Amino acid sequence: MPKSKLISVIIPTYNSKKFIKNAIDSVLKQTYRNFEIIIVDDCSIDGTIKYINEKIKSDKIRIFKTKKNSGTVAHPRNIGLKKCKGSLVCFLDSDDYWEKDKLQNQIECFKNNKTIYFSAAKYFNFNGKKSNFFLNFTRKFLQQFIIKRVNNFGHYWFYLYNPVIVSSALFSKEIFTKISFDENTNSREDYDLWIRLRKANYKFHFINRYDVNICRREHSMSSNLQKELVTTLNSLSNVFFKINNFSKLNFFLIGIILKFFITFIKLNKSIIIAISRKLVIFLISIYFLIFYSPLFWYLGKPLLYSDKLNDIKKIENVVIFSGHGDTSYYNQTYQYRYKDFKKFSKISNNIDKIFILGRLQEIPEQKILESLLIADGINKNQVNVIYKEYNNTYKNIKEVNKLLLENEIEEVIFITSPYHSKRAKLLWDKNSSIDVKFFK
Repeated sequence: MPKSKLISVIIPTYNSKKFIKNAIDSVLKQTYRNFEIIIVDDCSIDGTIKYINEKIKSDKIRIFKTKKNSGTVAHPRNIGLKKCKGSLVCFLDSDDYWEKDKLQNQIECFKNNKTIYFSAAKYFNFNGKKSNFFLNFTRKFLQQFIIKRVNNFGHYWFYLYNPVIVSSALFSKEIFTKISFDENTNSREDYDLWIRLRKANYKFHFINRYDVNICRREHSMSSNLQKELVTTLNSLSNVFFKINNFSKLNFFLIGIILKFFITFIKLNKSIIIAISRKLVIFLISIYFLIFYSPLFWYLGKPLLYSDKLNDIKKIENVVIFSGHGDTSYYNQTYQYRYKDFKKFSKISNNIDKIFILGRLQEIPEQKILESLLIADGINKNQVNVIYKEYNNTYKNIKEVNKLLLENEIEEVIFITSPYHSKRAKLLWDKNSSIDVKFFK
């Protein structure tokens, strides 16, 4: 494609006196110079055309007017297409503006008349507040993702999301010899156009650059979320039935649901943010109550049981019951039971036998505890490891009681998880005649 081709830039306008100078100036400052500007005014009543004639002087500008207000930008765009002289066409909404290299970037990418070239955009509102990096990045990602599937699979991917920004697009004028904008005032004319173009085997080429700045005007259609939703749904429904292909009904329905959901989020953003903040504060509060406050320690007191040190420090035999107080498979409670035994050994110098129970995992907890105790100087003959794992505390106690009786042991120290101690105490009292003392 020769780089000297004339590009017609069509700017539809209605009551755009406050914004249109930025749009026109952004075209006049383009590094690519072979262009004309076609302004089509839809019967503005704010002096838009008078303002343009007084403030903007350029022989590149031609101005046309509709006979009456059409209520849609589709009609002015179609007029602009009939009046323009360029073999290539761009559209620019009167409240948007381009980066200075927009046309140059696109003319360098242009290869054939059966492709629509478009780019990414940054957004700002009527107060000048710009969209953040995350929103810009997300939109650009969606543009790339959807348009790739539109090109590879078909028009129905447009039902999910519209990735083509009309103010960023560059076309061959010959596209519009058979296809034009739908002038239905209840339709999103660009959305309708992209779907029909893809159905007619046109492709789309995404240029990965932020070449356009899109304004969300306070009273623009896109700022009126309810009307925008209804208009978009009407456009999708019209084109869906025009195409008359129901094999992709799921895409159409999912697109409708997504648009309802996104609009709901936007309309209730402040409420959702407020609820989310309260929820986060609530969850953080619950977390601190459980793990860092004495509340649950207080509530768990009825589950605790221990005997006085004077009653236990002369007892010679110890049962270490590991594996309780942790719900994960890779249990680490043996570390706490080991520390408990170390504390007990400091107040008792006459330990005789040690019985160890635990979970039989990849490395049995009993074996780990045995190795730690032997490393601390406990005689290996003193340690009795029970390499069995029973289904519940009752069965564990029954088996240990049996082993203790076989060794003629009448009293033991029982070391277990604190919040397991009261239950274990009740089971020992009910199922054993051995005097069992609990170490805190």
